[in-house]
Amino acid sequence: MRNIFIFSALTLLFQLISSCEQKTEDEFKQEKRIEKVKDISKLQKTVITYDSIFDAGTVKKGEKVSATFLCKNVGKHIWQIAEISPSCGCTDATKAPTNGIAPGEQFQIKASIDTKNFGSNKFEKTVTVLSNCQEPVLILRIIGKLK
Repeated sequence: MRNIFIFSALTLLFQLISSCEQKTEDEFKQEKRIEKVKDISKLQKTVITYDSIFDAGTVKKGEKVSATFLCKNVGKHIWQIAEISPSCGCTDATKAPTNGIAPGEQFQIKASIDTKNFGSNKFEKTVTVLSNCQEPVLILRIIGKLK
């Protein structure tokens, strides 16, 4: 009788654990990104000009690389940035502004890279910008070489 009770309790516990849907952090971030894409797609599109590549040249391993990307709203509508996200943990980037960028205004996206754990001679890191411009996903690239 005791064995049947233990078996039943374990079975119930297993069912509770397996039925509980726990999302990983990546799944949660992906869902949030999809929500932002839906929200941003409802806005009127605008046109921007931007620097897409920052060439850091040759740097010593372990040095921090700082990049600035100049963006300008040349469209007719406010440029709303939903998200600015670096490609990995060694890269930091400007947070998305809470207010939009009016037509004719500029905005700088700043990024920095910590090169101390890089293993190869060349590096390329990206910063992704999600917004209401004609290209809703902008990829900003930082490239360079290590001494």
